[in-house]
Amino acid sequence: KVENGIAQHSPEDVKSYESLVAVMKHLLRFNSKSEKFDRMFEPAKSVVALLKKYDVRLPQSVLTYVENAPVLWRDLKRKCFAVNEALNTRQNEEITKIRALEMWFESNSAKFYNETFRSKEPTALNKKPREAYKVINELHVVVVTLECQLKELREKQKLFQLMPSTGRAVRNCRSDLMLLKYVWDSVALVLYQIETWDSVPCSMVDITDIERRVEKLLTMIRNLDKRVRRWEIYQQIEAKVKNFLASLPLIQSLRTPSMRPSHWHELMNKTGVHFSFEDLTIDNLISLCLYKFPEEVSNIVGKATKQGEIEAQLEEIDYTWRGLSLIFDNQDAEYSHFTVSPEVQVTIEEHQLILQSLCQNKYVSEYLEEVQKWQKRLATVEEVLTSLTEAQHTWRYLHPIYMRSDDIKLQLPRETQLFLEVDSQVKSLIREAHRNPLIIPLCCNEGREASLLTLQTQLSQCERELEGYMDQKRKTFPRFYFVSTPHLLEILSTAGKDPQSVMSHIPRVLQSIERFTFEGNTAVTTIGRGKEHFDLISGVSCSGRVEQWLQSCVDDVTNTIFVLIEQAIISMGTTSRRHWLESNITQVALIVAHIHWTTDVPTTFHAMEDGNESAMKEQHRRYASCIEELLVVVKEPLTDVFRRRLINYITQEIHHIEVIEQLIADKIDNKNTFAWQRQLRHRLDDKSRSVYVDICDCQIQYGGEYHGDDIRLIITPLTERIYITLAQAIRLKMGGIPSGPAGTGKTETIKELSKQLGRTCYVFNCSEQMTYKTLESVFKGITATGVWGCFGELNRVKIGVLSVVAQHFKKIFEALREGKHEVTLGKEEVALLPSVGIFVTLNKGLLGRNELPVNLKTLFRPVAAALPDALIIIENVLVAHGFRQAKLLSSKLLSLFTLCESMLSKQPHYCWGLRTIKTVLSIAGENHIKSPNTCETTTLLQSFRSYAASMLVHEDHEVLDGICRDIFQECQLSSSRRSEVFDRSIKQACQVAGLQPEEGLLSKCHQLHDILTIKRSIIIIGPPACGKTTCRKMLLESYRIQDSKKPIKYFEKILSPKAVTSSELFGHVENNEWKDGLARD
Repeated sequence: KVENGIAQHSPEDVKSYESLVAVMKHLLRFNSKSEKFDRMFEPAKSVVALLKKYDVRLPQSVLTYVENAPVLWRDLKRKCFAVNEALNTRQNEEITKIRALEMWFESNSAKFYNETFRSKEPTALNKKPREAYKVINELHVVVVTLECQLKELREKQKLFQLMPSTGRAVRNCRSDLMLLKYVWDSVALVLYQIETWDSVPCSMVDITDIERRVEKLLTMIRNLDKRVRRWEIYQQIEAKVKNFLASLPLIQSLRTPSMRPSHWHELMNKTGVHFSFEDLTIDNLISLCLYKFPEEVSNIVGKATKQGEIEAQLEEIDYTWRGLSLIFDNQDAEYSHFTVSPEVQVTIEEHQLILQSLCQNKYVSEYLEEVQKWQKRLATVEEVLTSLTEAQHTWRYLHPIYMRSDDIKLQLPRETQLFLEVDSQVKSLIREAHRNPLIIPLCCNEGREASLLTLQTQLSQCERELEGYMDQKRKTFPRFYFVSTPHLLEILSTAGKDPQSVMSHIPRVLQSIERFTFEGNTAVTTIGRGKEHFDLISGVSCSGRVEQWLQSCVDDVTNTIFVLIEQAIISMGTTSRRHWLESNITQVALIVAHIHWTTDVPTTFHAMEDGNESAMKEQHRRYASCIEELLVVVKEPLTDVFRRRLINYITQEIHHIEVIEQLIADKIDNKNTFAWQRQLRHRLDDKSRSVYVDICDCQIQYGGEYHGDDIRLIITPLTERIYITLAQAIRLKMGGIPSGPAGTGKTETIKELSKQLGRTCYVFNCSEQMTYKTLESVFKGITATGVWGCFGELNRVKIGVLSVVAQHFKKIFEALREGKHEVTLGKEEVALLPSVGIFVTLNKGLLGRNELPVNLKTLFRPVAAALPDALIIIENVLVAHGFRQAKLLSSKLLSLFTLCESMLSKQPHYCWGLRTIKTVLSIAGENHIKSPNTCETTTLLQSFRSYAASMLVHEDHEVLDGICRDIFQECQLSSSRRSEVFDRSIKQACQVAGLQPEEGLLSKCHQLHDILTIKRSIIIIGPPACGKTTCRKMLLESYRIQDSKKPIKYFEKILSPKAVTSSELFGHVENNEWKDGLARD
């Protein structure tokens, strides 16, 4: 083709530009293939030779062509070179033209790029996308033309083997044009998306979704070519998207419901842009340029949020108080009583704290008036409720007194008339509250505080006069000092019309008497707290003033006791001992037996002085034979009253026998020896017919107070030593202080001595709550009544109070020594009876105990109360319950307790002291009386194991069984027999509750039942989820099943001690009056 082309256009014929171009195209084609053809011939020859070597036959034409081809190629090359040389001049002329054309094109395209293109390209966001696209299209047409011209130029340059033109300006135009297209595509997308969001209401937009999409748009923009970043449009659109993205969190915060018109106005003032915030859209908020005011927006939103919280709290307070009302106990508007629920008081405190914190809030300005209004309102509510509750409380306990007591109406006529007016006001107020019990309207009524203040003033006046009235009653009948004010008011208000209504309060006035029986209005019979009863010798008319006929009852009881003593002394030798005991009350029988013993022993001493050396032994045999008879009787079926009387009598007679045995052992034959003089001895004075009690050189007249038939104390050497010390303190007009560890019988010994002397002993458990006013009232009652006061743990009282107490004690003892009949306590003169006795018990070394002041110690005689002789106590109790082997069993039981204390594990709830011993002895006595024919050793052992098994931990059961086998070798250990009826009821209770009646639960229920028969207070201990509550519930349900006719009498009240204070739980002193705690209920 090249050869033919060259042949068609000889150099001489090439005259026009077109023919020159045609020849140059053939030469260009030759030049492009020259190098390839130069390298092609030698390989072809090698291939032909190789094929010949392997006998491959090729066509002759191929072999000829391979042979002639190099020659033909060389001929063509010579022709081409010759043509090229011939056209050299013409080529140069064309080359000069092409270069000029190139220069012109470059200059022209550069000028277009720099002037026209740059000026028209839309690189700023001052046009809409549609307009920008129109400019881009116009520029695109021009650039396409330039690209075509550049293409033709490059083809000519290629033809004449010139360097192709760079076409930089055209290339830049195309590149910029493409970038413009990409940028405006992105801009169009961004603007379209933003315009779409602008019209959406703020309440319907999903800010989170918009943020996600805007972030994608921002990423797309940032992924554009780096060259566009210098363009204004890029910077503008990037700034627009960034600002939009920055505004979104602010928009989100502005969507809070707390935003109010005031907040929007404040925001518009800050930004300088105003709009209607009723139909709020994204465009409205974007127009604010929120990204410029992040701090202002944050402050406004924070302010709105805080004020929204304030508004919500105020609304909640208002809503809460709309539903709070007083609680009435019945539907009768006049006689119903209201109560303020604890919820109200808690709500007042909570809301006051909330309002106080709101006042300190810097955003409260707009709500300050409302907050202050609620503060004032709640303060009024609290004050009015307190006044209203106090007024109702005072009115409630004054009402029966002023309205029912004729005596008060006579003695306090002016106050009675005043109370009638108060009564009318209170009832009117209660009726009003009943009609509208809502607290806010009731308490915030205009004039309510002033009316309540007047009402309280009137009630206080009535109460003060009543206090004076009660003080007068207390002075008339001093035992009222030991009665709390509410109970005293109840006595005074009901006694005038119905004396029998006072009987429920008799145990508070006369400790051992439960009530009197009446014939009409005359008290004729005294019934003790143990159901023991006796007839009064003359009867007491219980009409008139209650304090007078109560004092008459006390005097008549005392006179009756002395008459019964004389009658019992006369009848003692005329009948059998059993019949004599049945005919006399316990106190009289014991005193007369003691008088008889006090007479018999000196008589025996006289007989011994007359030469009868065995007289004391004969006396011992007579007392022992009497005890033997009574031990047979005690096992018989007896009433509870007579059994207690018999046990007390046997206990006292055993002590008499022990004294006689000691006199025999010490060979005492004279009544003036200390061995006899140190005994507590009762005697009847022949002249005055009064009973006196002698001990050492102390002589005390028997008081004659009734003490009931409680189980009396076992007399041990420690008891006798305390008796002597306290009797000497009485003789010297001093007090006594037995001190020692807990459980040694300090208080019980003082109480027993008071019974021996016929005196009433009031025991006061002291605490840090006691004030000098409280104790002063107690001292007035003690001195005016002439009774004994035993202050347990006096060192728990505060030091400041002890100093005042010491002064009162000093005045009392000095007045006793001087023989005065009055003593000044506080600002009052109080009657002082010589029979008064004051004693203190101390348990040193415990927390919360103070050291008694020296001036207080010097007023008392101390005595150390060490551990009592448990062996004597055990033996006496066993004998009193009819155990024949008491001496042997007492030593075994004491050994058992000693080994348990030393060998069993140390548990905080284990107690192997005297209190536990007495409990076991009580169980053993009851079991022995129920089964008198059972082996005594077996009865005692089973009683101990039934009590101990309930408190032992698992690992101690085998140890205890081993100890029991070693000590009681003659007995075989066996589990206690359980009631089949009780067992069935527990199983039935378990089935009702959906529980399996497994043996462990049944056993614990039986143990709890057994302990309930002898203990009033029980602690159930154990790890969590071990069945403590289940055991208690199943036992309660079993009681209901057994007594299905009256299941309501078995109930439980659950109280969490962790939810209340100790004062609320056990009680406390308030306004010098004792307030019962929840445990009392």
